[in-house]
Amino acid sequence: MENDIEDAYEKTGFYCNEFNPNDIMQVIEVVENDGIVLSLASDRLKNGRDVVMKAVEQSAHAFLIASVELKRDKGIVLKAVCKDGLVLAFVSEDLKNDKEVFQTAFQQNKSALVSASTEIREKNEKNIEKLGFDEDDVIDLIKISGGNLNSVLQFLTPRSTLYLDYLT
Repeated sequence: MENDIEDAYEKTGFYCNEFNPNDIMQVIEVVENDGIVLSLASDRLKNGRDVVMKAVEQSAHAFLIASVELKRDKGIVLKAVCKDGLVLAFVSEDLKNDKEVFQTAFQQNKSALVSASTEIREKNEKNIEKLGFDEDDVIDLIKISGGNLNSVLQFLTPRSTLYLDYLT
C-alpha cells in the first residue's frame, strides 16, 4: 500500500514527507493522478465537493472514500456510476431509486441491476430482454451474486433462463 501511495505522489512530484492532507491544491493535484489517494486527505477535504469530484473522475472507487454527505450528491454519484456501474451497490437508497442514476449505472454495466432499488428491479424484471441482457450479462450476474442462482433468477425472463440451463 505504501508503495502505491509513493507511486501516486511521484507522478505529481510530491513525496510522502511533502504531502499535506490539508492543502486543497496539493490534494487535487494528487487525486487527479490517483483518485484513491483521497483516502489520505483530511476529513474536511473528503467533504469538499470539488476535491471528491476530481478523485471520482479519476477513479470511481474514490466514491467509497467520500463523506457520507457527498455520497448523497447526485452529481458525484452520476460521475461514479458512469465510470463503474457496480458502484451503485454503495449508493444511498434514495439515489438507487433515481431513474437517471440507475440508467447511467446500467448503461455502464448491466450487472448494476443486482444493486438497483427493489422498486426499480420490480419495474424492470418483466422487461429484462428489452434492457439488453445477453449470455455474458447473465454470467456476470451469477458471479456478482456469489453464485446465488435464486437471486439471479428473480431478474431473468424465461428466455434468459435458458442460458442458465446451458451453463449448468
